[in-house]
Amino acid sequence: MIASQTGYYQQYRSMLKATELEEGLDLILFRPFAFVLVKIFQPTPVTPNQITLFSLILGLISGFCFWQGTSGWALAGALFLFWTNVFDCADGMLARVRGSSSVIGYILDGMVDYITHIVVFVSILHGLSLRTGDPSFIWGIGVPAGLSFAWWCAMVDRFRNQWQDRVYKKRTDPVEEVRGLREISAQ
Repeated sequence: MIASQTGYYQQYRSMLKATELEEGLDLILFRPFAFVLVKIFQPTPVTPNQITLFSLILGLISGFCFWQGTSGWALAGALFLFWTNVFDCADGMLARVRGSSSVIGYILDGMVDYITHIVVFVSILHGLSLRTGDPSFIWGIGVPAGLSFAWWCAMVDRFRNQWQDRVYKKRTDPVEEVRGLREISAQ
């Protein structure tokens, strides 16, 4: 029993990014669930990009739920958002296991993350303004908070990319990524 648990732990660790690039909540909550999904999807023809697109669908459903502005819908939105994050972790883990990481997958994952965050954030603000009846306060606080969050995410991504470039010598130069996409699209 212990040997099989160690085997699963080693498999789990091999699916992760470098530990210092992982987010704490991902490591302790979302990625263990994503590991189970990867074990299910690994022998199937399901691709990481399909999982990314499914996480977008879940994120849009989450946004719809939050938009409604009731406690019950907010709970449903939170559950869909939880699974959005699990599938968002699973796509990269599956790509690492299969050795199928790609520039297109990297960009698609980033786009889906930004779309999902914007939809959920705006939907939560709308739902809160329905509940409170005071949209000016909610939007007056929410828009600056959303812009601050977007800036923070962009900075964290930039610093992670710089770290990967310095420590792991992985591609992170945006000019190189665009050049790689042009080469792929020319094929």
